[in-house]
Amino acid sequence: MQTEESRMLQGEGSITDHPKIVIGIFAHNNEGTIEKIISPFSSISNQIIVCDDASSDSTAKIAQTLNAQVIAHPHRLGPGAGMRSLFLAANQARADVLVTIPTDTLTDPSSILKLADSVAKHEADIVVGCRVPLKQIDLSENYDKSLLTVYGLPVQDPRSPIKAYSKVAIAAVVSHSLEKQDILPQAKRLGLGVMEYEISTRQPFRRGSNGVQTQVSPDGAIGRLVDFTAIKHPIGFYGGAAIIVLIAAIAKSILTLEAFSHGGGLPDFDVLVSVSLFLVWIMLTVTAVVLYSLSRNITHVS
Repeated sequence: MQTEESRMLQGEGSITDHPKIVIGIFAHNNEGTIEKIISPFSSISNQIIVCDDASSDSTAKIAQTLNAQVIAHPHRLGPGAGMRSLFLAANQARADVLVTIPTDTLTDPSSILKLADSVAKHEADIVVGCRVPLKQIDLSENYDKSLLTVYGLPVQDPRSPIKAYSKVAIAAVVSHSLEKQDILPQAKRLGLGVMEYEISTRQPFRRGSNGVQTQVSPDGAIGRLVDFTAIKHPIGFYGGAAIIVLIAAIAKSILTLEAFSHGGGLPDFDVLVSVSLFLVWIMLTVTAVVLYSLSRNITHVS
């Protein structure tokens, strides 16, 4: 029996004219996970390109054994230059669709085909894979109009590293010599249409103290939702936590002062707790302000 993926590749009601699909992966010291990242896409893509950013382990060698094309940076250049290398290679390979995927998340192949299918059907030049459930947008509310889909709706997961790019988008990135990890903020200026689809991702990976990446325990959906909230709404996430900590710090300080006024002295432990709470409050407040400023800069077209 044919799988959904094989039917889509064969053009049964989905991807048409057999477009050349290239998977692009930026990697650095991912020998423990690179095989799990590459293997699911061998049967649904025409080519897999791995940009190895001067790894000190066997990432490049493992990728080559899996028949991936490896671009090896002589020294570490970072994600921006890595994306540039992937786009150059995809352009040289005459890719019709380039799909970029991260090395810290397992993405369902059917989701990748969904994004590639949208590009192949010319629905948009850049299709974003939304890692959280898409919510209904109230068109009457004020939202950032710098990143909109072709339907005029705001992109809800603009920082998603899982994106599909058309031949036009690939050529635009190459011709404008863009060296940014995320080119989405430039889409409007370059005249590129954007779409967004909800996708399915599996348990992410994290790097342990020994430097080896291990799979995170089963709170994937909740963890991704928390991460998305912290990044998308830093004022509410970190600011709310800051207010709670500030209230706790003030309450603890008042109790400590009351004990002192009744001749109890100033216990070192109580003073230490009060000072620590105030320091945590300061850190949370600064984090909220910094992340909010960064999010505003990223989501506006430069």
